[in-house]
Amino acid sequence: MRNPENIRELITLSPDYMGLIFYQKSTRYVEKEDNLSIINSIPGEIKKVGVFVKEEIGKLIEKVKAYQLDYVQLHGGESLAYCQKLKEHGIKIIKVFSVEDSLPVLEIKDFEGVVNYFLFDTKTPLYGGSGKTFDWDILFKYPFKTPYFLSGGIGTEEFRQIKLSDFPGLVAIDINSKVEIKPGFKDIAQIKEVKQIISKQQEIL
Repeated sequence: MRNPENIRELITLSPDYMGLIFYQKSTRYVEKEDNLSIINSIPGEIKKVGVFVKEEIGKLIEKVKAYQLDYVQLHGGESLAYCQKLKEHGIKIIKVFSVEDSLPVLEIKDFEGVVNYFLFDTKTPLYGGSGKTFDWDILFKYPFKTPYFLSGGIGTEEFRQIKLSDFPGLVAIDINSKVEIKPGFKDIAQIKEVKQIISKQQEIL
């Protein structure tokens, strides 16, 4: 999210999290627009997530303070030592792992107890945004204690295929490119539809 009016519209739907991309090479780079005031006015119940790729720690901490971020999402293969350093500063972390045919179990294991959430996204040559899903079946027997976000090419059609009860450890679903009118500008009607699908599934649960 980066457009002030689009952010205002999304606030009315009360998502649990709102993502802000601080990677300058991204087409969704948040600081392309003058939006600090509207971002800082987002209600506290909507958690603000700053997405970073190999950012220098000092600069990341500056952005956390300026934008009052609740979480940082690390999308650049950041090391365990990097995450531990952020944790020392009281920063909550969502650690991204790229997935192809299986979970990178040995790599993931090292971050247990250090980060707050994992996020599993489809493996691509770039840092996400492929619009493609991976084989969700590999998460049916999720082996870790750390809860996770599911990401990668998820829109209204994909939501209809997800049975939330099949995914132990799943706490959030990340939607982005499949519900956009253009990069960085969300289709509010589609997101309303996604919320309706979730509500129906929760009624079943």
